[in-house]
Amino acid sequence: MSFKKKNKPLPITSPFVPLLLPELDSDAFLYLTGNTAKLFIYLKRACRTAGLKLGASRESDVVFDYTYAEAKRRGFSNKAFARAMKELWEKGFIGVVKIGGTTFSEQGGRCNSQYKLTAYWTTYGTTGIGKWTDRTRFEPNPWARNEP
Repeated sequence: MSFKKKNKPLPITSPFVPLLLPELDSDAFLYLTGNTAKLFIYLKRACRTAGLKLGASRESDVVFDYTYAEAKRRGFSNKAFARAMKELWEKGFIGVVKIGGTTFSEQGGRCNSQYKLTAYWTTYGTTGIGKWTDRTRFEPNPWARNEP
């Protein structure tokens, strides 16, 4: 007699990061540059890891951080990382929850920027009703410095 094992969530050290076919086939993903597509996979991994630690049921519920130091370990220069993050935001793959750096935490140190994965990429495109090509048309750039 054989028994089926109960479905358990994948461990944090699972050997893959799920890149869904709708994401892969979308116009938004098609127009990503190479570094940006590579970074998106690392962000999905960070989101998945944070979600499994927190017990979240959906990717879109997870707020995670990804630092310049982590990006540097993955081969990104500071400039390439910043450019790729902005491109992912513009195409609708990530949302910025909080910008860190100069913001200080309760412990007195600097805070990391926090992000979450979004599904705005589903409406990215060049034609059609409800399609858009530039997110900055309807949302302020989170990296723009607010100067008095």
